[in-house]
Amino acid sequence: SWPMVISVIYILGVVTALFLTIRSGYRICRLISKGSKTDKPGYTLVLTDNSDVSPFSWGRYIVVPRGARLEEFKMIEAHELAHLRHRHWIDLAFAQLVIIFNWFNPAAYLMMKELQDVHEFEADRDVVKSGINEKDYQMLLLRNVTGSLFPMLADSFNHSQLKSRLKLMMAPRSNPVSYTHLRAHETLRHL
Repeated sequence: SWPMVISVIYILGVVTALFLTIRSGYRICRLISKGSKTDKPGYTLVLTDNSDVSPFSWGRYIVVPRGARLEEFKMIEAHELAHLRHRHWIDLAFAQLVIIFNWFNPAAYLMMKELQDVHEFEADRDVVKSGINEKDYQMLLLRNVTGSLFPMLADSFNHSQLKSRLKLMMAPRSNPVSYTHLRAHETLRHL
């Protein structure tokens, strides 16, 4: 009967989405466990020898490939600390849970993507407000446009649409309406 077939398909989709989530979490845990850890105030820095990994944060960990120059490291650290302060990983975990049970619904994936974009915009805003040179930070983003990602569970340094992030950093800060308007315009353009 059709209800039975639909139920089986739904359950298979949930199991597949759950498997992919667990696999992503396992990859993150493996990177964290294999990296060299340094306790810092409020977080643990993990240096990984895997140069293909883009810097990311999860829970109380910031993972950065070994060999980042000091100037770059300070900007990456400020960016990832913003994610930790805002507890973005909790939002991502909840959004991934929504995807697991709504794997068939494109709106669930769009919600995750938009949430990740908002996280990156917030972290970028915090970095620029902290006094880091905006142009140097933008150049760092351009240099780090490639690298592997953990799109399901982690906030990655280069996760979001770079063009939109740079536009928002250059938008006038005195008018909060312009930020909202620009963000809405960027979202509508991509739909």
